[in-house]
Amino acid sequence: MIRKLSFWICAVAVLLGTANLDDAHARDVLITPVDGQLPVLVETVPGLIQGDVCTLGNVGAPGFAIENFLLPPEIYKLAIDPQNQCTACAMGFQVTSIHMVLRTSSACELTVEIDLEDAVFPEEPNCSTPGVVDCASGEYAVSLPAAGLWDIELPIECGCAFKQYIYMLGIRIVDTSCSDGSVPDLITDAMPRLCANWNNFGTGWTDLLAFFPTWPGDLLIWADATCCEDPVGTPDSSWGAIKSRYDN
Repeated sequence: MIRKLSFWICAVAVLLGTANLDDAHARDVLITPVDGQLPVLVETVPGLIQGDVCTLGNVGAPGFAIENFLLPPEIYKLAIDPQNQCTACAMGFQVTSIHMVLRTSSACELTVEIDLEDAVFPEEPNCSTPGVVDCASGEYAVSLPAAGLWDIELPIECGCAFKQYIYMLGIRIVDTSCSDGSVPDLITDAMPRLCANWNNFGTGWTDLLAFFPTWPGDLLIWADATCCEDPVGTPDSSWGAIKSRYDN
């Protein structure tokens, strides 16, 4: 079970980019099963946009925790497919909030940013990677008052996006400070996918499953969205690589 904290504005392995292999391999993937019987704590701050009709991303059951892996500041991305996940919307979708699940062993303070961006396909038409940012939030100050499994929900203002392309949901963890000196644990389900989970801790984009073969699942990141009928176009250079996935 997940403790949920909602915030309004309140303050074959593939490695892309210039990532340093030795630095990345120095990060151990310490995997532990998630205790699904933790008590639930719901703490909601009013202000989140209501009326979402689609959930985009991974809302699977928490399966595993990756301990002592966070290395702020760093970014995590998860690929989403609105065409298959948002059948209720005819033309476009508009993201209103983004979630990420973390586990803490004590009270923690975090600074977090979120974004939605295009996916691109530089290597092959079936392997999406992070591309151009479409919309981004400012920094949020997030307080997790106790140990637990937390669903952190943050609002974002995005334009209307075409639903027939692949996108990435992004979480940038700027910094963390926990009372016991730890860092929050990343949470995944039990079904890992290549070309879907990405990380950049300042040295380039890394496909987590490709780079860490024991990576146990997809990150628990998802978005709430509403339908819209007037998608906003982007420069041809941004959409060209995405369209090529469907033209082949």
